[in-house]
Amino acid sequence: MYGCWHIAMSLVRQVGTLLVVPHPILSFQGPEQRCKQDRRAGRRALWAVWLVLTMCVAIVQAQTVDPSCYGPTIMPGVVCPGEQTDPAAAINTPTIYAWTVFAQINQPAFPGDVNDTRRVWETWKNADDNSDPSDAIYLDNGHAPQPWHVEAKDSLPTKRLVPIQQLQFLRDQRRGRASSDLMAMFDPAAPLAEEVRTNRPAFNFILANKLYNRQGQYQFASANPGFDFPVASKEVKAIWLELTGGINPGDYYNVMSGGKAYVLVATHVITKDLPFWHWASFVHKDQNKDPTSGYVAPLADYQVIPASLRGTPFENYRLIAELIQTPSGRLVKGRQGAQIDWITRTGEPTVMGNPQIEKGFETKSSCITCHAHSSIGLTSDGALQYNNIPLDVGAVNPQNFQSDGVVYHPLDFLWSLRQAKNFRP
Repeated sequence: MYGCWHIAMSLVRQVGTLLVVPHPILSFQGPEQRCKQDRRAGRRALWAVWLVLTMCVAIVQAQTVDPSCYGPTIMPGVVCPGEQTDPAAAINTPTIYAWTVFAQINQPAFPGDVNDTRRVWETWKNADDNSDPSDAIYLDNGHAPQPWHVEAKDSLPTKRLVPIQQLQFLRDQRRGRASSDLMAMFDPAAPLAEEVRTNRPAFNFILANKLYNRQGQYQFASANPGFDFPVASKEVKAIWLELTGGINPGDYYNVMSGGKAYVLVATHVITKDLPFWHWASFVHKDQNKDPTSGYVAPLADYQVIPASLRGTPFENYRLIAELIQTPSGRLVKGRQGAQIDWITRTGEPTVMGNPQIEKGFETKSSCITCHAHSSIGLTSDGALQYNNIPLDVGAVNPQNFQSDGVVYHPLDFLWSLRQAKNFRP
């Protein structure tokens, strides 16, 4: 913004100079001709000033967030950061759309605020940690969370990170089995930590339909089979790595948590523009390798950094490519940098995994297939339980939704709903 006004003021000064100081070439011309030339030069300069000032106003308007965006009510006609939708782009140009959304959600949540520099997605509700009731979705007693309310802080709020939850779920899921060879892969006690953030349209849907506890989820899902979240729903899973020697924090988006510095190494970004959601996965350019297995995720061919991210740490992140599983079982890089279906047009399974998120099983599972199994069921003894997380790719098997007499009702691809607790008065 400063640069914009600086240019405008510089042009204003030049206009003044043109009007009072004779041009050396024009000094050889007659007074009438010099006057005409001066007027033309002045008009051109004033026109340039007008254009720059118009650009300044446009920038200010673009950076201004409607106050209603920080409150619980979604106002008709008001498009808020992180709530934009474009189903046509999501399905026709999914890779470009992935970058569009990544740019939108990584803009400052409070433009111009030098104290609270959080990005848009960091102000969304926390689906992992519930130590701050004003920020949490899933409370320990299963009660309704507080309504949406976002405000700038005098200083950055404490970042609350937890171990990678899907690794914890998979580890618990496989504990006690005879085959435990994969147990070592699912180690949530690694230096990586995560946070999952849910945007306002999705949160309001959870709140309105009582999906914040297990009883509410089962009641709603069983009564509304195949229900869908609002199209504007989005969710971000961010993976953070504790800062150590050898990492330049200036190359990363970084935060403090628990007295330690963390750098952002990867994110999953999902949007409900499409029935099966739009799945995109980003990784820092220096972190695209699983340090345990050595797996390096292929990157999408399209890596055009949006203009709004240039000059920021977010220009150092890259979009991971969708993979295709051939009939022989070999994985090849696909054309897209986003996943919108679990198979190609010719029936080949699509695969997407991030070496910092699906650590150890990047090629054995896939975002869309895994999340399709997010579902809840009622056991014969009256207990509510969630379906298992499969290590599968491709289309889901309907038999996976019936096991040991339990019928599992889909929860529209959101495993974060698994963080809900049982209701306690």
